Amino acid sequence: MIERFLEQEKAVVRVLGSDKKSRHLVPIWQDLDVLESINKAVKQLQEFTDALSGESYVSVSYIKPVFHLFKTSLLQPEEEDAELTKTIKGKIMRYLDDKYSDPVKDELLDMSSLVDPRFRTTYIDPDKVEPVKKRAVAEMMSLPAPTNNSTPQQPGTAVQTIPGW
Repeated sequence: MIERFLEQEKAVVRVLGSDKKSRHLVPIWQDLDVLESINKAVKQLQEFTDALSGESYVSVSYIKPVFHLFKTSLLQPEEEDAELTKTIKGKIMRYLDDKYSDPVKDELLDMSSLVDPRFRTTYIDPDKVEPVKKRAVAEMMSLPAPTNNSTPQQPGTAVQTIPGW
């Protein structure tokens, strides 16, 4: 939305400037600087969230990889960024850090990442990998054994089942 406004800036200025009642709405250079800073800070995030919203199935296991991507590239201040852009990126990152810093949430996100074959332990803190794996095994072992009420197996044919799956 901001990007479209910036693209149409000259037309907007011409339309607003032609009417005495709306001249006060013509953006000045400071307004445009603020809009450009906001656009630069959130444009990649918008593209990324648009791509995710286009997916037919997005799960909680995506949160850790997305957070990692934001932290390592999309929200990293760049040299050519204006101070306002750097501030916006920093505030977004602090908000996300606060939102996902809860140990219970982090544990859930680690577990969901572990069971997703696309991510496994890639985005789990290396110090937490073994405890997360042990917890996953313990939880799977604590599930009740499945009851098999189907037809009897032929001798020599084994069926492997994963408890609870």
